[in-house]
Amino acid sequence: MKLLAFAALLAAASLSGCAASGLVSSNAPTNTQTGNQSKSSAPVMQFKLATDSKYPTVVLKEYTLISDDLERDRRDADAVIRTKTGLPYAMQTKQRADFEGILAKNFTFRGESEFFDREGYISNRVGDPAKVKQADYRNVVVQFFGERALVTYSNIVEDQPGGPGSWKADMTWADVFAKDDGQWKYETVHLIEFRDLTTSAKK
Repeated sequence: MKLLAFAALLAAASLSGCAASGLVSSNAPTNTQTGNQSKSSAPVMQFKLATDSKYPTVVLKEYTLISDDLERDRRDADAVIRTKTGLPYAMQTKQRADFEGILAKNFTFRGESEFFDREGYISNRVGDPAKVKQADYRNVVVQFFGERALVTYSNIVEDQPGGPGSWKADMTWADVFAKDDGQWKYETVHLIEFRDLTTSAKK
């Protein structure tokens, strides 16, 4: 059921993205009307918003919020982004508590050849000796669908150099967030595409 819900979110995001107006800053929203909305409804728009990760090794300076009401959604969007930056930080600390604080009770993870429930994911990541050196985020987009938030993005992740398993990769992801005990947490993470940059990084 969760995979069906995730697919529905992606489909809805695609349709909403087609209907969204051009990108505007949060300080200067326009009233451009979209084709599939009545004159009495607010237009769905894209707002480019500045943010600042509190973790120096997690680089996320801005994101795009798709919404018909910036004032309504901005606070929750910022909270989602704060949670989002907590995962690469947990990949650095390898502390179980850092994972448990941001993953919902029914969390799942799907990678290229991996699938984990919440406990399996935490145990795998805590026990993995590889640590993330830096995560650099690009094209981060947030959109709310009822009680859930869909976040799509790309990032370049590099682990701590020096070991035989050192790697660097450019990846594309889709995450779903939901409120758990009043806090926005990861409900699922899906890897969409993995591009290995290890060879070029070592040249």
